[in-house]
Amino acid sequence: MLWFCFFRPAIAGEGGIGDLLRFWGGEAVYNSHDRDPEMGPIIAAIGRPAIVEAEIPIAWCGGDRGLRLAMNIGQRFVVAQGTPSRNSSHVEDNIKQHLPGAFIRQVHVHPSPEFMRLAGCADWYRPLQSGRRSSNLA
Repeated sequence: MLWFCFFRPAIAGEGGIGDLLRFWGGEAVYNSHDRDPEMGPIIAAIGRPAIVEAEIPIAWCGGDRGLRLAMNIGQRFVVAQGTPSRNSSHVEDNIKQHLPGAFIRQVHVHPSPEFMRLAGCADWYRPLQSGRRSSNLA
């Protein structure tokens, strides 16, 4: 499963995306082994923090075939017309199928300027560390 946010990642802040970028993806989000004194450093050394810009077909999203995302797009239109909404306009969703390479627009790797802008991580309490990651791991 691939998880996407359909908004600039910096909006989620360190609490929303920090562990996802520090460790090895979603596993850090729903488990606590990243905080283990032995396993944490090993997990943190895998890969490099990256933000992937991709085109995601709405129909591929979630179990609702994109209904949640489509409703969000409708909500954004209504808000743009001047109707206030109490619902967040920031939506996340997932796909459970292979995403062809042609759908990938760009990959921004830490500490590139575009990565720093998109993640908004320059002032995080716990800065991201790219130097300690193995260069031969993706």
